[in-house]
Amino acid sequence: MFDGAQYSREAWFDGAQFSGEAEFGGAQFSRDAKFSGAQFAVASGLGPLVCAGVVDLSGAVFEAPVTLEIAARRVHCKRTRWESTATVRLRYAMADLGQAVLPAPVAVTAHPASFTSSLGNTVDESSLAGYRDSVRVTSIQGVDAAHLVLTDTDLTDCLFSGAFHNWCAVGQLLIPRVVI
Repeated sequence: MFDGAQYSREAWFDGAQFSGEAEFGGAQFSRDAKFSGAQFAVASGLGPLVCAGVVDLSGAVFEAPVTLEIAARRVHCKRTRWESTATVRLRYAMADLGQAVLPAPVAVTAHPASFTSSLGNTVDESSLAGYRDSVRVTSIQGVDAAHLVLTDTDLTDCLFSGAFHNWCAVGQLLIPRVVI
């Protein structure tokens, strides 16, 4: 359990194997939080956590249905694999989903208000004060987007190169996204 933990330097969980719940509710990272290559066997949730730097989940594997709640400047999910359904609720972040593997539905959404802890307390996001509070997806490069749902995210600078099955729902209308 890492609930409420405060990290004043980079936190490294690279390659960690979480065989039970990985509880980081209300955790505060003053710098980067690195979970590259971590395996989450049964974790049903990660967060809500706040990171003034990068939350790096590149190469991580989520084996069970999971909900991630992250307020951070950047979230890297390069080559991240979700074996089951996932909901990724973000605040402030620029999210890179390049080469992510999505065999099941994954929803990435901008969360409109501060997260609350399991005790109902508002999670402190003051380390992100002054930072643009919109969520931007910067890449879905190489992603089979058939199971990807993006909600309330800014795609202005998103890299779509190599993405496929990338249709965008606008109301009741499906339109193809531009592939550059």
